[in-house]
Amino acid sequence: MKPPLPLPISVDDFDRALPAMRVDLENEWYNLECLSLDEQLDAGGGSGSASPDAGLYGGMPRIDSKAVSKASPIVERHLGCKLPLDVIRRGGYNSFDDVMADLTTKLRGRCKPATTANPQRSEPGQSQTNA
Repeated sequence: MKPPLPLPISVDDFDRALPAMRVDLENEWYNLECLSLDEQLDAGGGSGSASPDAGLYGGMPRIDSKAVSKASPIVERHLGCKLPLDVIRRGGYNSFDDVMADLTTKLRGRCKPATTANPQRSEPGQSQTNA
């Protein structure tokens, strides 16, 4: 089996991109793709009765692994690469927080090592010599 491909982003850049990516994933993907119609109505102040554990689908995960793959364009916008399908947990997830905890750990682990700060960094045209 081949080792997983690293992401083209450093851990530092990943950490900076994560808060905005999380917001966009929740607003642009999860709220539209993963909430039931009843949950969407309830969230928007409409009427409806959400019961995700009722009936035929009672024991299934709330978020199917295939649904997670639809979030790839949002991940790509923030990280510069598509969501690697092999990081998505087979069997799905129980909540948005469950998705984020799992994917964050796996994606961060594929990033390039953190860059070290350069205390001698100067603006163009400035000398780096100490007086």
